[in-house]
Amino acid sequence: MDLTNREDVKLLRSAHDSFISFQKQTDFPVPENKNPGSSENGDRVLRFLDCAVFRHLHKTIDLLAEREPDFNVFDTVRGMFVEGEPIYDGSGIYKKPCSNSSKKY
Repeated sequence: MDLTNREDVKLLRSAHDSFISFQKQTDFPVPENKNPGSSENGDRVLRFLDCAVFRHLHKTIDLLAEREPDFNVFDTVRGMFVEGEPIYDGSGIYKKPCSNSSKKY
């Protein structure tokens, strides 16, 4: 799965919609991504919702693959995730500081 590809992003979005629908129908809680509290920039690096959506997608794909043996399953996920603060004002490039380094770039 390549999350730099629009089609795969649409697939993951559909998996999210399906997951939310399932959770609501069964009265199960919807997990949330959370900030661990130690993150100065408020990034939600505890990605409980994202993990649950990926698991839901993979279970769905596994069920499809059982019915259609030629169905290709994903064995790897590729993506870009923004963490940290912009490297300069207005930048779309972010840098998460290393916890073991006091060096600022």
